[in-house]
Amino acid sequence: MSSSRESRWGRALAAAIVSALLLASCATGTPPSPSFPASNSLSPSAPNTPVPSASPPPIPSPSPSDEGGGDGSPTESPAQEIANAGLISTGQMNSCVLRGGGTVRCWGVNSYGSLGDGTTTDRLTAVQVLGLTGAIRVSANFNSSCALKGDSSVWCWGRGAWGVLPDETTDREWTPVHVAGMEDVVSISAGYLHVCVVRGDGTVWCWGYNVTGQLGDGTTTNRNSPVQVIGIDDAISVGTGNEGSCTLHADGHVSCWGTITGTSIPQTIPGLDDVVAVDSGGFHSCAVREDASVSCWGNNASGELGDGTLVTTRTPVTVMGLD
Repeated sequence: MSSSRESRWGRALAAAIVSALLLASCATGTPPSPSFPASNSLSPSAPNTPVPSASPPPIPSPSPSDEGGGDGSPTESPAQEIANAGLISTGQMNSCVLRGGGTVRCWGVNSYGSLGDGTTTDRLTAVQVLGLTGAIRVSANFNSSCALKGDSSVWCWGRGAWGVLPDETTDREWTPVHVAGMEDVVSISAGYLHVCVVRGDGTVWCWGYNVTGQLGDGTTTNRNSPVQVIGIDDAISVGTGNEGSCTLHADGHVSCWGTITGTSIPQTIPGLDDVVAVDSGGFHSCAVREDASVSCWGNNASGELGDGTLVTTRTPVTVMGLD
């Protein structure tokens, strides 16, 4: 395995750590809309593009999106042993786990087929996602989920409203459907009502709900097919939250867009140039740094930044208590 590949997979393992931290930071109940200081105005820089007329359901409790692991095949990462035990991703009302052999099992609310078992029956125990094998990543979001397969293709199932699924003619898919045009994907993250992926050439592509510019294409137009995030060609991984997204670049810096920055195009997060993993929660993001410290920024109404305050900020602060 080449050093660059080992480095990439090492950062993927670190992504699992920061995703777990984001999950632990989430509070119950409906999160308040972020209220940033005046110096961090939320005025989007997006052009005057049409805002979708359809309104999404009220945003529920923050639900981070986690990346999965390998399927245990010889070509996969050093994380394959962990993946065989099963890495997990949580949505708002559903959870999925990656199993050895590349199968996926899910449980929870299934109103829109988000468990992928061909029904809309809620499950108190895990059921297998039908027709899906060879998965190496799984990411669950609000009432839907996506998986990345070993052949670098992307498959999604569940609720399709606002373009989360690639077929605009349906509002749900009870079993996985292929996302056309995404055949060289290396990283995937499903947010509240949008999905982003990193392709092999380092570009980032997103689709779904876009009212705050969380797709990063310079507009606020919903997309039911992937669009390229502007200005990124060296991404390693991507993390999505409720209405924002962040990506980790090959040189260790981080850029974000959507509610996280108040823009519809990526903005560099200041003070972060040694990051090994990044992910986004409801309205905040966190990064693991080379010295093993964790920095977070964004909404902090429930203490999700971990700095001992309730002060919301777009400037990264260090999580306390991780010495």
